[in-house]
Amino acid sequence: MIEPLQHRPSAYRTEFRILFDEKFLYVGVMAYDSAGSAGLRVEDLRRKFDFFQNDLAGITLDPLLDRRNSTSFQITPYGAQRELQVFDGVFYNREWEGVWLARAQRTDSGWTGEMRIPWQTLRYRADGKPWGLNFIRVARRANEQSAWVPYPRNFTVYRMDFAGQIEGLEPPPPRSEMQLRPYALTTVSRSSVSPPASRTTVAPAGGGEIIWRPTTNLQVDGTVRTDFAQAEVDRQVVNLRRFSVFFPERRQFFLENANVFETGSEYRLFPLRPFFSRTIGLDASGAPIPIQGGARAVWRSATVNAGGLLMRQTGRDSVQGTTFGVLRASRNIGASTRVGALWTGRFDAWRGSGTRASPRSRSMASHGSGRPSPPSGR
Repeated sequence: MIEPLQHRPSAYRTEFRILFDEKFLYVGVMAYDSAGSAGLRVEDLRRKFDFFQNDLAGITLDPLLDRRNSTSFQITPYGAQRELQVFDGVFYNREWEGVWLARAQRTDSGWTGEMRIPWQTLRYRADGKPWGLNFIRVARRANEQSAWVPYPRNFTVYRMDFAGQIEGLEPPPPRSEMQLRPYALTTVSRSSVSPPASRTTVAPAGGGEIIWRPTTNLQVDGTVRTDFAQAEVDRQVVNLRRFSVFFPERRQFFLENANVFETGSEYRLFPLRPFFSRTIGLDASGAPIPIQGGARAVWRSATVNAGGLLMRQTGRDSVQGTTFGVLRASRNIGASTRVGALWTGRFDAWRGSGTRASPRSRSMASHGSGRPSPPSGR
C-alpha cells in the first residue's frame, strides 16, 4: 500500500501477468474486490481519464533501464485507456497517445483487464538487458493506491529509481520504421447573391505528416500543411485574473516527445516555460494561422535527451511568414543529477524588407537539478 497507510499490505489482492510474442507485449490483470462489480467506481468512459477519480490498474515501463524515462499504460474496469510519457518522474506528457488496445470485464469477484501493446510503441535496446517495471492499482472507494514495488508516498509510480525489473523479455530487434499520416479535405461553397450568376467553388487541400524512426534512440517527424482539424476543443473559462489562461497543447504533432522540450525546477517550485508550442499556428487572439510545414528530431538515451524543432507558418498583415526554431538538450550525470539548456527563436519575414528577428524573439535558458543521495529503494 502507498496510500493511505504506507507499507501496510494492500486490502485488495491484485495479480498481473505478462506474455509476449513477436508482435505484442500482453499484460493481464486480475483485480479482486469482495464487493464485486458493485464496489467499482468509474467517473466516465473517456480516454485520458482522471487518475484520482477512477478504479484503475496499470503498468509503468522503463525499457532503456536508465531510471529516468518511463512509459505508462492504465485501464479502468470499463476498458477506458490512459497512457503517458514521464521524464525524471516529474515532467509529464499526458496528452501523448500511443498505439495499443485494452479490454476489461467486471465480475462477481472484482474485474479483469487485458492490454496489447505493440513493440513499435515502445523504445528499447537490443542488448537483452532487463527493463524497469512497476505495477499500480487504485481502489477508488477506499482511496487506496497500491504498487508492486513500494515507493515513498511523496513520489509517484513513475519514479523508476524505485521500480523493480523484469527479465526474460525477447522483443524483436529494433528496426527502422516509417509511418505516414496523410489527409485530404475539400471545401465546396455555393454563392447565389445575385441570381442567376450563382457559382460553385471547390477548394481541395491536402497534406500530412511522416514519422521516421531510424534507430531506437532517434525519431524524426516532418509535416507539410499540417491539419489540426481533429484537435480537441478547449474548455470555456471565465478569467477574472490579470494573467492569461494557460491552455494545454492539444495538437497531436506537438504532443509526442513534448516533455523533451520541458525545462524548470524538478518539483515545479519555480515554473519556467520559455517555449510553449501553442504559440505556433495561433495569433494573439487565438485565431488559427496556417502552418506551411516543419520538422522535429528527438534523441533519447540513458545519458542524453536532445531535440530540435523548426516550423514555418504563413504571415498576417505586414508579415509574410514566421519561422520558429527550438533547440533543447539535457544530460544525466550519475544517478541523481541533470543539467540542460534550451534556445528558442522566432523570425518574421516582413514584406519588402527581408527576414529579421522581432524584438525579444530569442531566449536562452539553462537549468540543473540534483538529489543529495541516490534513493534508498533502488
